[in-house]
Amino acid sequence: MHKNNSGKASTIVILLVALLILSALAGIQFMGTATAAGYTEAMGNLGGVQFVVRFPDPWNGMLVVYCHTPVLGQPVLDPRTSHYNGTADLLLPKGYAVAASNYGGAGGFPASKAISSTYTITKYIVDTYHITGKVFLYGAVMGGTFALLLAEKYPSLYSGALDISGSKDVFQDYAYMTTLANLTVPQIRSYLNLPPIYPDAMLQFLKIYGAGGSLAILNETGGTPTANPKAYEDVSPTYHANISIPVITIHSTGDLLVPFSQVTLYQAAVAKAGRSNLYRVCSTSPVVPGLGNSDANVIAQISIRFDELVSWSEQLQPTLRVSAFCNVTVITGWTWYFFAHSNGGFGSHSYQWYEGTTLLAGQTSMVMPVTKNTLGTFTFYCKVTDAEGKTANSNNVTLTVIG
Repeated sequence: MHKNNSGKASTIVILLVALLILSALAGIQFMGTATAAGYTEAMGNLGGVQFVVRFPDPWNGMLVVYCHTPVLGQPVLDPRTSHYNGTADLLLPKGYAVAASNYGGAGGFPASKAISSTYTITKYIVDTYHITGKVFLYGAVMGGTFALLLAEKYPSLYSGALDISGSKDVFQDYAYMTTLANLTVPQIRSYLNLPPIYPDAMLQFLKIYGAGGSLAILNETGGTPTANPKAYEDVSPTYHANISIPVITIHSTGDLLVPFSQVTLYQAAVAKAGRSNLYRVCSTSPVVPGLGNSDANVIAQISIRFDELVSWSEQLQPTLRVSAFCNVTVITGWTWYFFAHSNGGFGSHSYQWYEGTTLLAGQTSMVMPVTKNTLGTFTFYCKVTDAEGKTANSNNVTLTVIG
C-alpha cells in the first residue's frame, strides 16, 4: 500500500490475507476477516488482547480508536460491543476506519490495562496497515476517561479526543460513589435535590452503581484516596491536564452517573496548565433525567462535535501530505527527474524515495533523477517524514522505457 491512504477495501483484503500468513511468525493470532456492506473487518489477538478494526470503502486514511466502558464485574470477551458497533455505524460512512480492543477482557475500572492495551493495539494497527492519516480517540463514560488519559500521555500518536460524559477525577468519583452506596433511596433524593420526576428505581440503580463503582476503583488503585493518593492521581485526567492535542467534551448538566462538576474541575486544570485553547466543552440540558451519556441531547451532538474535532485538528496541524510528479515515457539512457511536493505536518520534512518496495540509497531529496538502460515500466514513490516522525507516502509514479 504505497499510495495515499485513500485505499479501497479490496486492497485491505489482500493485505489481510498476507497478514494471516505472517502473523503466526510474529506471535499474533488473527481471528479472521469479513467483508460487509461498505467495509472490511479484521479481528485478532495480540498478547491476549482481542481487537477489531473496520475499514470503510472508500477509506479516507484516518483511524478512530474507540474506548469502551467495561461492565462492572464482567469481563469483555469481544471488542465488538454494541457501543462499538454504534460508533462504527456513525463513523464508517464518514470514511474513517474504526478500531477497538477488549482490554484483555478486564472488567471493573481497568484504567492501567485499558491505557496500555489501547496504545499497543493502536500502534500495531498503525504500523501494520501503514496508516499515515490522523488517529483520533473516541470514548464515553469510563471510556471517555481512558480516551482523555491516552490523549494526555500519547499526543504524538493521537491527533484529538472526543470525550462523552467521561469522568475526569477519580478522587471525586470515589467520594460520590461511596456516598451513594451508603444512602437510602429517600436520602439519595435529598442529597441530589431531585424532584419526584426521578423515579425510585433510578435512585436504587444509583445506589447499586455507587457500591460497584467504588469497589472497582478500590481494586484498581489498591486502596482509598487517603491510603494511595498517587494511584488516584495516575488514573485521573485532571492531574495530567497539560494537553497538547485538541479535546472536546460532551456532557449533560443533568448527568447523575458523572456529575457535570467534573467538567468544571477539568476545565480549571486545563486552564491552570495554560492549555485552554485546546479544550472545548459542549454542555447539554437533559431530555430525560439522569440518563447522562445516553441522553438524546448528548447523542445529537456526537456527529457534529466529532466533525468539529477533526476540522479543529486540521487547523492546528494540517495533515502531512505528499504528491509525486509525474508518469513519463522515455527512451533508454535518458534521465528523468521525479519531483515530490509535501505540505502539512510539523516542522521540516525529510524525503526517501523507493523503487517498488526497495529503498533507494542516497535518494533523499525532493527531486530524484532516474536513468534506465533496459526496457520496461518502473514504479517509484516518495516517503516523507516530518519533525515529529509522522510519515506520508506519495502516489506511485511510473517511468516507462522504450527503445
